[in-house]
Order: sequence, then C-alpha cells, then structure tokens
Amino acid sequence: MKITMVVVLYKQKPEESKTFLTLKQTLFAKNEGLKDIELILYDNSPEKQAFSPLDYEGLHITYIHDSRNLGIATAYNHAWTKAKANGSQWLLLLDHDTELTDTYINQVVTLREFAKEVAAIVPKINSENQMISPVYSHSLRPLTEEGQRQGYRSSRSWPLIPAP
Repeated sequence: MKITMVVVLYKQKPEESKTFLTLKQTLFAKNEGLKDIELILYDNSPEKQAFSPLDYEGLHITYIHDSRNLGIATAYNHAWTKAKANGSQWLLLLDHDTELTDTYINQVVTLREFAKEVAAIVPKINSENQMISPVYSHSLRPLTEEGQRQGYRSSRSWPLIPAP
C-alpha cells in the first residue's frame, strides 16, 4: 500500500522538527516498506532551509520551499495532488511539531483497505482521561459511540485520508 506523507515546516530545518525527528526514530529506522512511502517536506519559511534528501538513503523525500507562506492548506493541497499522481492510497497530513509514536506509525503503514465510505482516519486524543478529539462538528463535546457513527470533526491531529 502506497502512502504519501507531508510535513509542513516554518522557520525550522527538517532535522529540528519534532515530526521529522520522530519519523526518523519510528519509520526510517524500520528499513522495510519504505519504497511505498513518499515524504514531502513543505517549507513555508521565508528562507530556504539547508536540507539534502540524498542524506536519507532508501527514502523518497521531496523538499519544497515556498516563501509565499500561503498556509497549511496550500501545502496539504500540493500533497494531495502529488499523492494522486503517484498512486498513493493514503495521504498523511502532519505539521512540524507532531510527536509520532511507534505504535501510530505501525498502524499507519499496516493499514488494509477500507470501504469507500471512509473519509478519514484520525487518532483519538485524550487529555486528563477526556477524549478531546475527534469531536462533534457542532460542539466541543467528546465524541460518543453514537457520534462515531454519525460523522464528526477532528482537531488538526494527524489525519490520514484516502488519496484519490
């Protein structure tokens, strides 16, 4: 299964990004299945960061510098287009300060096919034993089991969406 991942950066070298560092610790260290993963580093910084994708053998990494800083949606839309073009089944949306766990990465890379009705897979985020994401789109209440069947809204927390 092919996955495109995008990390949006701002005024930070990829190697200083919490997301990139945890990807190195979890995903890059596996050395298996990496051929099916495309990582896009989309940098909205005013100045281009020093980064060489060639330093990461066996990984398909693309670094894009866009000093216009048109926001995270522009970066995500670019990644959507790339995922569509490269035949990815999934697109993982990340920002620069997401700490990814080994468990989460394992679940992402071992995903199986889902019904066409699946619009996104998002993690459950808890704070002080209270689920804070995903939540109903018309409120900030925790999502109940009934809400999971009806449709919901997630915080901007690592959504994994089916690519076209």
